[in-house]
Amino acid sequence: MNKPRWRLMAVLLLVLSLVGSACWQIRYLSYWPKSLSMGDVAKVKVNLFPLSISLASNTYVVVLIGHDSTLSLDSVSSFDMLGNWGGPYTSSQLAPLETLLLSGGTCLGAGVDAADVEASGTYTDWYAFRSNDKIDGTGIAAADLGTPLRVNIKVERSGGASNGYGGLVIFTGAWADNDNDGVPEGGEVVCTGMLTLTIPFQA
Repeated sequence: MNKPRWRLMAVLLLVLSLVGSACWQIRYLSYWPKSLSMGDVAKVKVNLFPLSISLASNTYVVVLIGHDSTLSLDSVSSFDMLGNWGGPYTSSQLAPLETLLLSGGTCLGAGVDAADVEASGTYTDWYAFRSNDKIDGTGIAAADLGTPLRVNIKVERSGGASNGYGGLVIFTGAWADNDNDGVPEGGEVVCTGMLTLTIPFQA
């Protein structure tokens, strides 16, 4: 049986056409350790970059995380851990944001809808985190296009066979909160990219 197209190892999918204020893109990730024993924790370093020098973005940065039943979420760091964009900016989990992103047609990465990924049952647990401050990327120069905005995600192995693996999916996006009411609403949120990752297990 063929695996779903989004269940690939370390595959990066970018949205080529972004909506207005959402102009951060995922370019790469890394994780360590490269395999997990029971109870081990892997740190996944997610790197976002400004899309272009015409960037006009001052939004909350968002990550939507799903994992399968062999993993559990340990923590999500502040955004901009390297301090390249005025941070670090603390992060918060936001349940209404998760609900909105998992509603059909709201969060699409390269045409893959987060709602469809959830409905597949591949990833059993979901969480949405946002930066607690809007991150201003306006007025950048060409040299800034290679400057990462880093967020670290830690996951723990909590099950699975020794020769198996754990699955993780991450959507990234932005929330404009145009009316400044602190409530995520349709038209204020867009996803800018998606990646999936499988982490091998060992005894």
